[in-house]
Amino acid sequence: MKSIGQMLAAVTVLLAVGTGCAANTDEPFDQLDESDIVGVTDLEKLEQAFGLTKDVQVNGKWTRSDAKLKAGECYASRLGAGSKDPQNWQFRRYKTGAAFFRKLNSGAATGDKRPIACVDIESPVDGMGATAIDGVMLDAALRYKLGAFNGVEGAAGHEYVAFGEGGGVEIRDADHFCGLFMDGTSTGPEPGYNAYNDELKKCSQQKGADCETSAMNACKWWTTIDQQADTMDRPSWGNSYVVGFPSIEKLAPVQAMLAYKYSLKKGTQSNVFSLTDDPVGTFVKIEGAGSSTAGYTVARYSRLDVHHLFMGGKEGVYVTPKSSDKKIAASAVASCERTVDAKGIATGKFVCKGL
Repeated sequence: MKSIGQMLAAVTVLLAVGTGCAANTDEPFDQLDESDIVGVTDLEKLEQAFGLTKDVQVNGKWTRSDAKLKAGECYASRLGAGSKDPQNWQFRRYKTGAAFFRKLNSGAATGDKRPIACVDIESPVDGMGATAIDGVMLDAALRYKLGAFNGVEGAAGHEYVAFGEGGGVEIRDADHFCGLFMDGTSTGPEPGYNAYNDELKKCSQQKGADCETSAMNACKWWTTIDQQADTMDRPSWGNSYVVGFPSIEKLAPVQAMLAYKYSLKKGTQSNVFSLTDDPVGTFVKIEGAGSSTAGYTVARYSRLDVHHLFMGGKEGVYVTPKSSDKKIAASAVASCERTVDAKGIATGKFVCKGL
């Protein structure tokens, strides 16, 4: 099963997947090494949200075997063959997965309350293997209380990481974006789209063979680079990021991303990643009219708000203190703005402050 990072990037450069073992996985987990998720919750809350049960050894064997543990992409990228610094990583074993985080004081953002970097979790469907959930996807699953992981589903050219009952997070990897959504109309300043057109023109001028394939490969490559950078402009997001729940169906992808990036920045500055100290907090509700391409919405979180609006040829996303609805831009502790046309389609990249 592809990891979320791979589904977003569609190439293996994100994760150094290997088959070797760089650590003794049979050593018992040190109970003193508690760890918290980036800007959302701690291990106990993670376990509650995903329905995870700590694994235990019976007669010297784990419920979830070492073979399954090492086959997970969170493990492979951090502790497997070719991983950068496996000696600085730890994990907690669960009966249906594992959570991975850096050892205490092993670099930046590794204090007593450090972030969980990645979670391998088994699909409830037999034979489907584990899915790795990390970054903004992990943040979204917990911040918006999407529920327990239900596997990865596909329909009509879309892929979803399913949580709870009927809800999930939409994915458009580079293959999807370049193959299914390249309809000849750009939806913004997308590196993949531009690379496709540039390579197609160049190849045609040079009378190369199979220019379509060459152009598609260029699109996938540059889309991947853009996605790896965790930009606010991810083209693969389209118009929906968190989907399937009526209470948050109007939440724009840029709102979810800005909430995550701001929390990550503040956590990195303070070296504290926990629900208690998270500056944004958990999602409460969405208010306002319009969609992710028009109008105005505000996502209310337990501690801050994230506004998304279009006005005068500009799209803006703003993190503000409570009671700042009448002075959004002036009150913003973090913001991202870009130019748009009359239809709300981006004509420039986001320029951010406070991140």
